[in-house]
Amino acid sequence: MIFYVSNVLAINKLAEDIRVLEKKEKRIEYRKRMVEAEVIELQSAERICKIAEEKLNMVKSDEFPNILKKINE
Repeated sequence: MIFYVSNVLAINKLAEDIRVLEKKEKRIEYRKRMVEAEVIELQSAERICKIAEEKLNMVKSDEFPNILKKINE
């Protein structure tokens, strides 16, 4: 009988541990999605162009860049 009660308590403890870990996993997954969204926003061409123009005083060129050939070709 004591063995049975001990097993029930152990199983209940493990079930609670699983619930806690599942909640933690959901929080981590949510944070991961938030960070991924932030990375996409930070990598956006619009944001980079805006910073280049405002902080670095760069201007957009009207011409396309020239493609240079390698010397070894």
